[in-house]
This record gives sequence, C-alpha cells and structure tokens, in this order.
Amino acid sequence: MNSTSEIVARDAFIDSLDDQQLSLRVREKVPTTLEEALRIAIRFETYASVADGDRVDDGQRERLRQIRGAAAMSSETDSLMSTIRQMEADRRKSDERIRQLEAALQSHAYLTAPSPNIVPVTRRRFNRYQSLLVSR
Repeated sequence: MNSTSEIVARDAFIDSLDDQQLSLRVREKVPTTLEEALRIAIRFETYASVADGDRVDDGQRERLRQIRGAAAMSSETDSLMSTIRQMEADRRKSDERIRQLEAALQSHAYLTAPSPNIVPVTRRRFNRYQSLLVSR
C-alpha cells in the first residue's frame, strides 16, 4: 500500500471509531499504518475493559465489537485500496502512452512540415508560369 493510501485508510479507521475519547487516544499515539492504529485501539479497549471490571452494562463489550467490526471492514478497505492502486497504475500507463503519442506527433509534424524554401503553387501562379513558358 502506498503512503497516501495508507494514510487515508488509517484516518478512515480512526474516524470510524464511535468513541471520541478512544479516537483521540489513538491519534495521540500517532500510528503510521492502519494495522498499528488497529492494535492501539484494541489495546486501549482492552485496558478499559480490564479497568472497568469487564462490566457488560457500560457498553464496553459493544465498543470492542465495533472495533472488531471496523477491523473486518479493513478487508473492504484493502479491496478499495487495491482498486485505487490499479487505477493509479492504469493512469500512469495512460500518461506514458499520451507522452509517446505526443512525441510521435511532433516527430511526424517535423517530418511533414513544408520547407520554408518551397512556395506553394496556386492555380493562378501555375497559369502565369505556363504563359511565361509558352511565350518564350
């Protein structure tokens, strides 16, 4: 995954966390990858569940399920990132093909450009030249 894609995926994951405090704590750790952000989020959730005595009624388990759900979404993210990478590769190929065609067009224009020493012959000039030749 290229750096731009990794940053987008990481930030999307952090933004998808329902708990703003958890999101802030994950951001404070400055994760550089999606996987690192996931590990940090799970670690903070684990700490919170241990500190709260693993109470079910406070929603900690639900938040942990949400984080795991976000991790499952990472496969969708991977699929999207793969599509983005393919599109970027296709764009680079298209850009290269355009450069090749432009170079070929310039080369062709250079080869077929009229010489400045050649004067185009119009019908009027042709008739005048012909009359000059006949009168001699």
